[in-house]
Amino acid sequence: MKKTIKMLFVAALAIASAACAREEVLDGGQTRGELRTFTCSFDEETQTKTDITKQGKTVWSEGDKIFVTNGTESDTLTVDSKFAGQRYFEFSTTLEGKIYVVYPCTAAKEVKDGKFTLEVPSNQNGLFGSANIACAVAEDRYVKMKNVTSVLRFKVSADAAAAVKVVSINSVNNKVSGLFSVDMTSGSPVVSTIEGNTYSSDVTVAVDGNNGNAFYATVIPGTYTAGFTMTAVTLDLHNASESKSTVSDKELAVNAYYDLGTIGDALKPLAGEGTQGNPWQISSLADFLAFAYYVNDGNNMKDQYVRLMENIKNVTTPVGYYDASINVKKQFIGDFDGNGKTVSLNINQTARKSCGLFGAIAEGANIHDVTVEGTVNSTFDDAAGVCGLVNADNGAKITNCVNKANVTSTSSYVGGIAGWVDSKSNFAIDNCSNEGNIKGGRSVGGICGSVRTGNITNSKNSGAVEATLTNNNISDKGVDLNGVGGIVGFANGSFVSRCSNSGTVTCVNKGGGILGHGSWYTVSYCSNTGTVSSNGFGVNGGIVGSAWDNANILNCQNDGEVNGTFKSGWTGGIVGSARSAGKTGKRVIAIKNCVNNGKVNVAGTEGSTQGVGGIVGHTWSFSNAPNRVEIYYCTNNGDVTVTGKEGGSVAQSGIYVGGIVGQSYDNNNWTAIPIYACLNTGKIHGGQFVGGIMGCFDGRGTKSRTDINNCENRGEIITNSDRAGGILGGGHTNQTEGGCGSRLDNCLNTGAVKYANAATAKPLVGGIAGAFSGGRIYNCYTSGTVTPVSGSPVENVELTLGAIAGKSLNANAECSYSYYLEGVAANAIGTESARKVTEGTVCSATAEGVLAAAVKVNNVSCTNVVDALNAMWPTNDFYYDWTTGPKYSLTGKVSIGDGLDLGNGGKL
Repeated sequence: MKKTIKMLFVAALAIASAACAREEVLDGGQTRGELRTFTCSFDEETQTKTDITKQGKTVWSEGDKIFVTNGTESDTLTVDSKFAGQRYFEFSTTLEGKIYVVYPCTAAKEVKDGKFTLEVPSNQNGLFGSANIACAVAEDRYVKMKNVTSVLRFKVSADAAAAVKVVSINSVNNKVSGLFSVDMTSGSPVVSTIEGNTYSSDVTVAVDGNNGNAFYATVIPGTYTAGFTMTAVTLDLHNASESKSTVSDKELAVNAYYDLGTIGDALKPLAGEGTQGNPWQISSLADFLAFAYYVNDGNNMKDQYVRLMENIKNVTTPVGYYDASINVKKQFIGDFDGNGKTVSLNINQTARKSCGLFGAIAEGANIHDVTVEGTVNSTFDDAAGVCGLVNADNGAKITNCVNKANVTSTSSYVGGIAGWVDSKSNFAIDNCSNEGNIKGGRSVGGICGSVRTGNITNSKNSGAVEATLTNNNISDKGVDLNGVGGIVGFANGSFVSRCSNSGTVTCVNKGGGILGHGSWYTVSYCSNTGTVSSNGFGVNGGIVGSAWDNANILNCQNDGEVNGTFKSGWTGGIVGSARSAGKTGKRVIAIKNCVNNGKVNVAGTEGSTQGVGGIVGHTWSFSNAPNRVEIYYCTNNGDVTVTGKEGGSVAQSGIYVGGIVGQSYDNNNWTAIPIYACLNTGKIHGGQFVGGIMGCFDGRGTKSRTDINNCENRGEIITNSDRAGGILGGGHTNQTEGGCGSRLDNCLNTGAVKYANAATAKPLVGGIAGAFSGGRIYNCYTSGTVTPVSGSPVENVELTLGAIAGKSLNANAECSYSYYLEGVAANAIGTESARKVTEGTVCSATAEGVLAAAVKVNNVSCTNVVDALNAMWPTNDFYYDWTTGPKYSLTGKVSIGDGLDLGNGGKL
């Protein structure tokens, strides 16, 4: 559409029909009928002579596009050549009932019952009518379009027209572009802003000297209490910009037209020379815009220095960008010194990737000492408060930066400090913090959304972090990039060290208090106090959500609550799922010296296999390469609770719950899966397989094996079903050779073990192991009672209940040189077991430690528990002592008097 004589009203440039078919506009349903033809024109008869539509004759242009809907279905229609230059055009549609029409089609966001949600774009081309919005309600065959926006006019000085790149128009107290509402139910447009939606305080007009020196900007009608500020920007830092303020109060009604005057007569240079001793100095919004557009025009500023001299408000244009549609990157690689100042952002990115204070930086860039506040909103990837995209093969740095801005993207790679980082070496984020709320699709982090080959150190997050998209994976070069974390969403080949999170983390899939997901990384000396919750697939952990292949989680502590669901996921106090499954080479995931103090909760009414653990929910070692998951020196103090149907009874099978590991799955014949020197003090409640150290070992290889050594449980163990053990709940193994399965060596239990109730048929429960399938129980001691939660023991309970093990399911299983407190159960092992204890090596002991019968260990006849346990070790090296019971060292051989006192309820 265009206007002749004084002004041109032209079609929006290069708008594809597909871009106008917006699913969010309509509710759906089939409302088609016979083909109807409509005549569409502008309603000029009711306009006054001050209205913008009276400035010239209205005609349509070939290619103009309108959005047509009946509130349920829609069409996007294009003006063809035979109506070009005409005041009207005809279109046909099969839509039934009353129709609603919007020009241009891209302005329509939602249309229903005569009410329109429309959008004024923040980037405009300066031609009259290019961004004007008109709409209509038609009950007959005639459609009369009404303008619903206002227009600002300005001129660029003739001498400066060739130099000026853009003119930015903003209003400090009002929003001039973005979403607004129009009510057409009365026949005339009533305009209002939309509470809770994001607006821009800026309209940027591209200035092209070939179009003369008069330009126009479309804005939302309203009262502008602070008037307007115009800023003209060039690409010459020595002749950089000019700002000019207009009237202090201006009312712009629908169709109003206001002239802002002329700009460009008094362009000023950016202070400084760009050297380290005399950097470019940014003291105003005009200076910042000059800097931004200089970089966005392709000047990377290598070896140049920029310093922020004052706080800057209302920044709407990022420095640098990546336009994926044309594969163009404009990146900053200089040194930016924020000088302790604050930049307020109001960025709405709907046209291309990468946005933040810096849209894109590359190798050599150094961003430091700046605080960012405000809002960043994007419909594309790579959004952040400080820097959206980092492409730095040989390193870049972001240090001493703070983000307070709320960052939201409907796409992926979203962070408080950085969105997407792709580096081959030497990239670093150090001593940065995020306080803003961060929300995106996938790969979302409080500090960084996604990082490859980088170091993130000494940083913290206190903002809420949320990923909203479903659990369908997004992949790049075969790598799963899902993940949401308090510090990092996804990491590959990176180090995260000495970082902390106190913000809530909410995800559909793969959420962690520090890191959501990744491989070939190290997370060390990190802590989390924030709540981590999953509302979908449910792979989440207090420190790391999901770990693949080579990864190290070292010296970390979680104090936050971790909440999961039943939807086939895994939940852990430190790690949700650890998977070592490479087909070649040795892939090891090591979890060492970690402590969980937070509650771990899983609830729901649907689902299947679960792994829920105080340290790790689920481990998976797969393939014929020497892969494994190692857990050393870890402690769980948090209660682990699984609840489900009917107010707490879990009807699903396969709910594996453990104080250290919920489920360990192994399809690997190369090497044992070690759990060494771990301690559980938390109450472990729920599921079918429940254990103080491990819920279930699922060994599918013919030589699959887990070694649980030097571990201790003090917590109460309760199964909602029928399998539980003080150390191991139970297991499944492919036992074709002896010595496979679960090896429980030198383990101690003082926690009570309870099965569901007296009506449970054949509960498989024991003080050390419940359902014991292969392997061995060796040199262990238990004093925990084995009983139902309520009522008397079931009839014939001795068949599958034992002080040490409930039932041995395989003839290869061995129970020897192990002891139990007298009175906790009638037998050491259930009498229905496939293999009984090794005669003469297993017996009860009194509360004073005296064995019921002497046991010969390594040719030494022992009459008390301490001697029998210590006789397994070299002379004068002791693991145990006795006060009110055996003492035990989790860290190695110690002198008598040190260690942990199990006989006194596990208290020191």
